[in-house]
Amino acid sequence: MGLAAWKKVMEGYAPVLVDHATWQITIGGVSVRLEVVADRGSEAGVRVVVPLDGSVAALRLVAAERALSEGARLRTGDRELDDAVWIYTDELPTLGALSAEVRSLLVELFRAGASVGAEGLELAPWVSEGLGEARLQELLTKVTRLAEIMTFRAGKRRFAPLMGLVEGDPDPAVRRQLRTLAELDPEARQDLARGEVRRTRKKDPASFEALATVARGAGASRAEARGAWTKLVAWFEMERLMPLIAEVGPANAPMVIGQLVQRAGRPDAELGAIARALLTLAPSGRGGEPTMLIGLAAVFERARYVEAAGWLLRRFGDDERPLVRQAVMRALLVMPSGGADAWLDMLPEADLRAMVLSAGEVGRALAEAGATLGPLLGALAGRVDERAVPAVPHYVAALALSGGAGDAGWLARLLASDSVAAQLAAIEGLGVIGGPADLARLSPLTRGILRQRQIKDAAARAIAAIRARHPNAVEGALALSGDARGGLTVAESGDER
Repeated sequence: MGLAAWKKVMEGYAPVLVDHATWQITIGGVSVRLEVVADRGSEAGVRVVVPLDGSVAALRLVAAERALSEGARLRTGDRELDDAVWIYTDELPTLGALSAEVRSLLVELFRAGASVGAEGLELAPWVSEGLGEARLQELLTKVTRLAEIMTFRAGKRRFAPLMGLVEGDPDPAVRRQLRTLAELDPEARQDLARGEVRRTRKKDPASFEALATVARGAGASRAEARGAWTKLVAWFEMERLMPLIAEVGPANAPMVIGQLVQRAGRPDAELGAIARALLTLAPSGRGGEPTMLIGLAAVFERARYVEAAGWLLRRFGDDERPLVRQAVMRALLVMPSGGADAWLDMLPEADLRAMVLSAGEVGRALAEAGATLGPLLGALAGRVDERAVPAVPHYVAALALSGGAGDAGWLARLLASDSVAAQLAAIEGLGVIGGPADLARLSPLTRGILRQRQIKDAAARAIAAIRARHPNAVEGALALSGDARGGLTVAESGDER
């Protein structure tokens, strides 16, 4: 047999004579070289060489009986392969070429005497010695099949083929061992986590770690990051999420903000913690998608999160879009802080003017909806002047509804204006929120030959309204309260008795 048997096998593949002792055949697109090797004193044999795909060049495969050192040996978890072939590589992703079929062929061929060298897969002459045509054909079919399928095609994700084995190899021991190896590499851990994110359906420590790995991974796609954050925000406590949120970069911040804003709408939402997280993510400077900014402001409003006041004030100045400004204004008006005047002092004149003009109407809408307003509305009312007269009725209505009538001195200042419109707005406002102290201011306005009739009539109506609310008010009564010297003071207006 020997050489004669090989010649018979080659006849079916149109062999090409390369030189006097070498033939070339092609089987299924795989090139096979057959070299006649003659040893002195023995019949000539045939050496078979099948080049392997260059993508697996980093895999060094050594028959167990020829291996010298276990130093850097990698085990696959496939007991038969690990017994027959020792594997070495510095490129962990190339293990993805070791599919179940590849491993089975390697075991069979290495047990038959095959080896892998610099030229590829090799059958030494002694391997085929004494074999008949059928067995030679079988060997030839298997070496070419191995060369055909033992490839590594990863594309952008180098570890994708290996992850396929980790998640889908039919041998559980292989899945476990390859996962263990993959966990040694940061990039592979990212891919492992992506797989966990796709599969996970429940809240547990393992799923948190996988989700967190993808959420913070620079290599994750937007879709993968969104999927991870959706589950993180839906399942886990804010306290646990905060370290992750602190690491979110500008690229993913809008997406995480959107997830947190949605969570804030749940009945059991921890509004304070969510607002704190959102403030760490809130964009600085101009621009930003309006829906995101409005969502941020809405959460700060619901949480009455005073710590966000600085961001809200800056956003009011940086963003002139009406809907964004309205949302920012709503949030500021419900803040319970007593530092309202200090906030306003932070604003440039133009922004302050815009806020004075808009806050009354926004505050009125909030008050009509039953919201509890903070001190900012009163502070803004104190900045109203002749230029903001159209806003006066809104301020008056908001203060009346919210129980913040209190000091109506800002209206009294408008009474001294030369503008009839300003005087009328102030008089009508005092009729709604004024008290006994304002009777002395209004009474002179009901008289005077030169005073306009509309001013007199408005003042009379305002006095009547105040007296209806305070029936015991007496104009010019003595207030029996001690002054700094222990004497009596005369009230500027009446007292209720």
